[in-house]
Amino acid sequence: MKSLLKYILQLFAFWMILLAMQRGLFLWYNNAELILCSASEIAKAFLVALRMDAATTGFLIILPLLFMIIALFVQRRIFPRLANIITVLLILIVICLGLIDMGLYSNWGSRINSKALFYVMFPEEGMRAVGAVPVWLLLGILIIQFALFTWIYLRFLRAKPLASGKKIISIIVAVLLLASLPVLFRGGFQKYPLGKNDVYYSRYPVLNYAALNSPWNFMYIVSSSQRQKNPYQYFKKEEAQKQCMELKTLSCDSTTIILTTPRPNIILIMMESCSAENMQRLGGKESVMPGLDSLCNEGLLFTRAYASGFRTEQGLIALLSSFPAQPTVTIQREFGKFEKLPSLPRTLTDAGYTCNYYYSGDLNFANTSAYLNSSAFTKLLDRDAREWQKTTEWGALDEELFQCHLRESGNDAQPFFSVLMTTTNHEPFDAPVARHFTIGEAQGYKNTSHYTDSCLFAYIQAAKKQEWYARTLFVITADHAHFYPENRSKSDPERHHIPLLLMGGALKEEYRGSVINKPSSQVDLSALLLRQLNLPDTAFSWSRNPLNPCCPGYAFYSFDNGFGWITENETVVYDHELKRVIASGPDSIPSKTCVQQGKAYLQMMYEEYLGK
Repeated sequence: MKSLLKYILQLFAFWMILLAMQRGLFLWYNNAELILCSASEIAKAFLVALRMDAATTGFLIILPLLFMIIALFVQRRIFPRLANIITVLLILIVICLGLIDMGLYSNWGSRINSKALFYVMFPEEGMRAVGAVPVWLLLGILIIQFALFTWIYLRFLRAKPLASGKKIISIIVAVLLLASLPVLFRGGFQKYPLGKNDVYYSRYPVLNYAALNSPWNFMYIVSSSQRQKNPYQYFKKEEAQKQCMELKTLSCDSTTIILTTPRPNIILIMMESCSAENMQRLGGKESVMPGLDSLCNEGLLFTRAYASGFRTEQGLIALLSSFPAQPTVTIQREFGKFEKLPSLPRTLTDAGYTCNYYYSGDLNFANTSAYLNSSAFTKLLDRDAREWQKTTEWGALDEELFQCHLRESGNDAQPFFSVLMTTTNHEPFDAPVARHFTIGEAQGYKNTSHYTDSCLFAYIQAAKKQEWYARTLFVITADHAHFYPENRSKSDPERHHIPLLLMGGALKEEYRGSVINKPSSQVDLSALLLRQLNLPDTAFSWSRNPLNPCCPGYAFYSFDNGFGWITENETVVYDHELKRVIASGPDSIPSKTCVQQGKAYLQMMYEEYLGK
């Protein structure tokens, strides 16, 4: 029995050391990307990887463990031999995966992914794709590493026949060992199982990929990924590209400067599930958010702003990376894709800003922390970062979040870009807040919306007393809208209509109380802000500046397998499954051009998504 425990513990340590060495080799091979990384940041890759390495080791030892447990009861040499053969084979596989990852990252900027697996089906294309990889160097490392670790295992650790012991004790030990494996696989007893999100800790992709070990990533890709074709192929690719280029080509490159300072602080407030119909200023039937209605008198209101999707991760990507929402998938949930998106906070960081994310919910949900870390945020708050007093399932009540920002903002180095993401107005809308609305199906939603509004208004009044207010631009918007308060269908344009208000001390006096009526989208925020700061926005190819007088207004949104396309004069809602327009306005029959623009936009956006 002691021999079995000793073997398993030593084998566990063996794999942990091998995986750590793979990480070291990965960093050594890609050392050119470590120039801007501090020693502590590099060392952290080994620390944050421990849980994933342990989980991976659990998978690697499961077969040898099973063979050795059988050997406790069946005294035959074949089972220790099988354990040794399996282990040596796994050593070869793990080393090969690590070396493939080293070469792929240096050439493609990613580890093994679905695209790489696709090339296995077409070896000639695969060889051309990795033609720059020094095969002989990697082969030499493979031989040396395999020989070294195989020798260490066979010389010092190899499985040997076990002496028979008491069966009751053997059974108890076997059950305990096997029962511990599921805990190891999921990375502990936490709410969510271990995922790639847990090792994405840095703005530098090389460090995130170093922390992600090769066998775990390979198992993840094989089990969850499949090569896709673009389901939205309405035109030949050249024709779709031409139509998108026409949309993006402008007759002039200009902007209306609305700020009093070239480097203001910027605070982006993302209100959870906030529909434009909550505001009378935006067509609402009743004043669900009177505070925001009144703040419109102090700011520049975009009356026809639309959310790109219908989930928080879609809104986050649209606002911070200017990438439109996909109808049936979300790019934030796909490692190897979202890291390649442009990043507004990363661009602002390079321009001297400090970037902070204030939130009271779970950042592990939908890979949010991984995306934010890769986007160069220097401070990330979540439910575990502070002691929140009153909470719902989704996070602290909004008043606590706003109060937290007021307390800490004075210590944030200026200029700062801070994102405040509220949570109280989240389904099922049962937060313990005052009940101003008591009639109708949407009363819960309207009450939590009204509460968020009161917290926002109080926060803005308190912010006006802060030293930094005079140099600050507030961008007040939503992550997405909701079918409440008017119970809109998922495809209805009003289901995606959201507030967008720019205000604060950095807004010029003459624009306070003004409106912009042309359609705009969440993806346009990057171009709008960067042009105000005189910073390049070319990386954000889907974003266009609504303050450019030569820029036509349009907005795209997606719903489950369909899209909406809104121009200054027309609106089209297209259902891809039905293959037809299901709504349009103001005319009952939309123009052919309008329909084609929306289709071309979706086709090329999805093509880019697949190519990430």
